[in-house]
Amino acid sequence: MNRLLLSASKSTAASLCGKPATPLASSAPRLLAARHFSDASDADDAGAEMVGTVKMYFRNKSYGFIVPDGVDMENHEAKDLFFVHYDGIKPRELEDGKLWRTPLMRGQRVKFKAGPAREGTDSGNATDVRAEDGSVLPMFHPGYLDRYTKGRKAILGAEVWDIFTTSSDPEELETKLVAAYEKAKDAVDKKTAMVEKHGEGKV
Repeated sequence: MNRLLLSASKSTAASLCGKPATPLASSAPRLLAARHFSDASDADDAGAEMVGTVKMYFRNKSYGFIVPDGVDMENHEAKDLFFVHYDGIKPRELEDGKLWRTPLMRGQRVKFKAGPAREGTDSGNATDVRAEDGSVLPMFHPGYLDRYTKGRKAILGAEVWDIFTTSSDPEELETKLVAAYEKAKDAVDKKTAMVEKHGEGKV
């Protein structure tokens, strides 16, 4: 695992230094194990579409690893996996023209284009990452709205605590409590509208 994370760190550093992006990389079991594209003999396979399972994805670092079908989820080497950066996720174009990329999640099934490992790394590079059926990833993961709502309630609870401990005037107290509630409700209502419009992914 240390070797795997070291490879990822080198790859991320390379992208931050302005190196050209390698074009980013199904669910039936494959008989062939994933190939390590650093060998010249495998050059013709670069860009081949594969299907696999997200082994891990670090949202705070915007990268993760995909285990392609045919490779054991636990018993494997770094060269068997595919590194995926946030930029390698196929974006969804919104009505205003902006692009939306949905971060991956552990255990998610995806389709991607397999590219060669970047210099100094062992894992191949995944681009054009989509849902297993080839469609663009859903904007929201299953259960997103429920988790978001619970999070907003927790924030509201902390704000209410602060209000009660810092406000002594009844009128001021009521005004602040109503304002905090309306703020939380507005946030949840807006997020609910977005989820209802675009939908959540399936489990």
